[in-house]
Amino acid sequence: MENKVKVEIFGQTYLIKTDVDIEYIKILANYVDSKMKEISRNYKLLSPLKIAILAALFITEELFKLKEEKLLLERTLEQKTSSLLYEIDKFLEGINNSKFS
Repeated sequence: MENKVKVEIFGQTYLIKTDVDIEYIKILANYVDSKMKEISRNYKLLSPLKIAILAALFITEELFKLKEEKLLLERTLEQKTSSLLYEIDKFLEGINNSKFS
């Protein structure tokens, strides 16, 4: 089902057609708007286009950091899971060996 939602980003209104929940789109638009406003406060002489590009870069940096953290967590989880499985196998092997001794 296609929804339409109006959002305002950095003083401009956009009509967005989406299959995603309208409230979610509003949250995303508010996030982009807040990033652009933050940048404009720090870099007062930049054009809206340059502010948008910097916002895109900063948001992309956040995304890449989160992806990196996710990958690190996945690797850590895999290592711990392997270690636990090894210990469980050793324990079960010990139980089996003691039954037949």
